[in-house]
Amino acid sequence: MANQWNNTRRKLKLQFERDGITRCEQCNGTFALGFAHRYKRRFITTAEELATVALLCVKCHERIEFSGHENMKNAIDAIIENRSTSFG
Repeated sequence: MANQWNNTRRKLKLQFERDGITRCEQCNGTFALGFAHRYKRRFITTAEELATVALLCVKCHERIEFSGHENMKNAIDAIIENRSTSFG
């Protein structure tokens, strides 16, 4: 799955840049950005779920990741939903 994540991450970086998503989707910061998943990666088993991410700074990523599994899923879902209504 690690190799698959490297390929997916490369594609996501291009897609997010093309879509103008280059800041933390939670706080609008720019420091230490990375992709946050709905579930911890060790529990992800499909390519679709691997690509279901939000772009977050390390501070927001950690806050969401350590809030518990259900809160993590809900937070990422809310960010993605907000993105789809913002970007149409």
